[in-house]
Amino acid sequence: MIQRLFILPIFALSLVIALPVMSENLHDAQTPPPQQNPEEMIEGGMKMILNALEILLKSIPQYQAPEVLENGDIIIRRVPSVEKKPKSADETQKET
Repeated sequence: MIQRLFILPIFALSLVIALPVMSENLHDAQTPPPQQNPEEMIEGGMKMILNALEILLKSIPQYQAPEVLENGDIIIRRVPSVEKKPKSADETQKET
């Protein structure tokens, strides 16, 4: 019982101290951003959507046309990814 009576004033004091700090952060979070031209906002949104679609399409693996073998099996081969690797120092020296 005595411990509960001791905790209550500490809780009230911490609430009194934290309340102004929390309200200041809430005020900053609730202020609206400066207004932009709607056309610029639409253009920016479309760029973000197109970039997301480009990333999505690059992440989907690409496949070759299906091949039907003599025994009736169908093979669909994955196209190997073409990634440019930086040339090592040895390959650069061989070219010169």
